Amino acid sequence: MSEYVIYKVNMTETKQPRAFAEPFVAGREQECFGSLFKGEKSLKLHKRQNKDMEDVINDIYLTNGDVCVLRINKVMALRIVKPTTDADNNVDYEEGIEESYPFSYVIIDNRPGICQIAIEKTTAWHGQTVGIRDILEDYFNDAMSNYSIDVTIDAKMNPKLFWEHINHMVNVKGKRVTSVTIGFQRRSKTNCDDPRIIRSGYVKKMLDVINYEITNLGAVRNAHSIFGGRVCGIRFEETNKDMANIVNLCCNNAYTLKVKFSDKSLYKCNEVVKASYNFEREDIEDFRKEKFNTDLFGENKLIAWLDNILEDTKNYECEKERPGKKSRKK
Repeated sequence: MSEYVIYKVNMTETKQPRAFAEPFVAGREQECFGSLFKGEKSLKLHKRQNKDMEDVINDIYLTNGDVCVLRINKVMALRIVKPTTDADNNVDYEEGIEESYPFSYVIIDNRPGICQIAIEKTTAWHGQTVGIRDILEDYFNDAMSNYSIDVTIDAKMNPKLFWEHINHMVNVKGKRVTSVTIGFQRRSKTNCDDPRIIRSGYVKKMLDVINYEITNLGAVRNAHSIFGGRVCGIRFEETNKDMANIVNLCCNNAYTLKVKFSDKSLYKCNEVVKASYNFEREDIEDFRKEKFNTDLFGENKLIAWLDNILEDTKNYECEKERPGKKSRKK
């Protein structure tokens, strides 16, 4: 099962049209966008490597209607050891370097009114999707400039509240809570006059004791962590009133709360996270097999998955801040 991060493709009229570019025509954005994939075997993708531009190996794995699946490769040098024999059949070992080309799937849903992208998280790209997003965004901006269109690809942000996100991770995605860390600021920095502060004597006393003990230990960052077992994890539920009170206290005041899951992802209270969904790689193969079978197309798992994402994320907002994003030179 692979995890995909969901992005929204936004297209607007360029403020600095390129010479000889077609004039912008409102309503044709998706038509122009879809034309980039028709009849092509790959895209001319590049990534910035210091001051140089490096080609990115890719292929258009399949297109089916307005849905397109790309495979974007990462070139990796692998150190291998091969056995060798001499004329006397003596075995020796020789070390060498071979190149490997692992890939991530990119699913582009350009059906009318949608225009979303799902990027697979894989070890090939160190479990990150931002690098692939940046490569695609650069290419789309260059290609769409011929139509006087600017393109941004922004992650869809999950607006769920704390317990909603925990429930989604545990009960929907099947992740375990492996640790919970409560962080404390020094007492002088805590806003004790905040009217939202919880008046639960038991919880306040427990947090004050933990805070006092950690401070006495001289910790640079005051924190207390609870760790679960490798198999069962931590029973971290809203039905536990004491735990719910602690969460409310941390989310509403000067404390921090970090929850770590079995997939090593980290969630902090008051943090908005990128929307992500799981999908089997094998089902993409099924989608390819059904390319020429229109009777099965409507029941395809990939289409149903994309429809579910569209419905589930219809009220999500696009990320507002992109750290390190630079303006492009036209």
